[in-house]
Amino acid sequence: MTVVIWALIGFFSGALPFSVWVGQFAMGTDIRQYGDGNPG
Repeated sequence: MTVVIWALIGFFSGALPFSVWVGQFAMGTDIRQYGDGNPG
């Protein structure tokens, strides 16, 4: 059961756009507006 929980935690933490959030809070801008629009 714990393997399933850790797999779900890993999946959802990888699916969240942390780079967009960090850019928004650190710089106050949407980093998707620069370059090709890919935050990764």
